[in-house]
Amino acid sequence: MKFNRIIIATSIVLAASPAYAEKFGCACLSTAKSSIESFDDYTLSCNETFNAGSTDELTQNEHNLKLYLPGSEHTQSDKDVTYKFRPRNDACLLAVYDGENGKNSAEQLVDPQWGGAMCDNGNKKKIGGFNLKNMGENKGVTQWLSTFHVTTDKKSYDGLSLYLQTSGDKYLAAVCLQDK
Repeated sequence: MKFNRIIIATSIVLAASPAYAEKFGCACLSTAKSSIESFDDYTLSCNETFNAGSTDELTQNEHNLKLYLPGSEHTQSDKDVTYKFRPRNDACLLAVYDGENGKNSAEQLVDPQWGGAMCDNGNKKKIGGFNLKNMGENKGVTQWLSTFHVTTDKKSYDGLSLYLQTSGDKYLAAVCLQDK
């Protein structure tokens, strides 16, 4: 079964992820939770789990930002991800960057996926086109990573989504938001 290979490869995907020094709160595939939380190079905590085949919207909260990953994004047949963002605690959403394509050669943030001032803490801003980067293959599983950076008028946040692919579609293993 392809999910068995996906679970085995979860720690492999995390090894290929960018090195973040901060803690991340994650929604994790329930059968991969221990692999995700035991990874030494990152502090990833599965504070929510979901089952394989789930189509529920996943959320992560951190102080002034709430991240949503629609159920339709749990399985990917293409190479981009759509997220929803909502400012919280009277913060304003100012800019959202693709972590893969949103930096210049000096690693400075440029060309946001979205920029403006959304101060409505009751609505979500749906933004698509976040690149899924192929991180290579290991033991028959291709690893994909989507990263993003969000700026509010109070704090900035980083996030990531991990996908695994054995054949055909890519399947979500975790969606994480930096705990600042």
